[in-house]
Amino acid sequence: MGEKSLYMTILISKTVDCHYIYLQQLKNRKMKNVLLVMLSYLVLSGSLLSQQLTDLDFVSPFHDGVAAVKKGDQWGFIDTQGTLTVDFRDDLVIAEEVEYPIFSNKRCLIKTMKEGIAHFGFIDTNGNVVIPPEFLNATRFKDNRAVVIKIYKETLGRNEILDKNVILHRFNEEIIDPSGKSIAVLRGPFNLLYTKEKLRKPPKIQSRLLNNDFAVVLQENGQWEVKAIQLNQ
Repeated sequence: MGEKSLYMTILISKTVDCHYIYLQQLKNRKMKNVLLVMLSYLVLSGSLLSQQLTDLDFVSPFHDGVAAVKKGDQWGFIDTQGTLTVDFRDDLVIAEEVEYPIFSNKRCLIKTMKEGIAHFGFIDTNGNVVIPPEFLNATRFKDNRAVVIKIYKETLGRNEILDKNVILHRFNEEIIDPSGKSIAVLRGPFNLLYTKEKLRKPPKIQSRLLNNDFAVVLQENGQWEVKAIQLNQ
């Protein structure tokens, strides 16, 4: 074989080898893509299966785009796609008129116990606490307003014998917006004995909103007063 023929043979051989390597890399790349697609499908399928809800004790009608679901002693919420958007928890407040928790204006009441006293706050439709439980009572939101009993503390001095501060507790009935900001005071301030013996049950809210401009307030004589809402400056 001549030198030129030998050179051509080597060149063709290398070209074939490179082409073979390219085909193998292409094949491997395609296999990786196929594996990635299969893996994504398996992950998605697993997540969908994990979202399937079974053995539920109760499913409510939809309110505010979500429905309450109960399992055992806990409640959660699903969206219109059947996805569990608020995981099962034991601090959701049951609406007395329907006997299940409700979202209104994208807010749902929660209740926690502090020193044996119930405190109320709100979560959003993702289950995040957006208004911490700091109220002695609270209504559901309507037209982006809720009425709450808000506590105020004032330190009067210190009891050296008991080695603790002397604190005066007061409360107002106030209107809050969905961020938890107080926008108006309806009643108060009133002195409060902040003990679990005196607050075994949440104190009743004595005000009710008529619309964004007026509320009705229960007076000491048991009669109702229509009161113009004065927004905080």
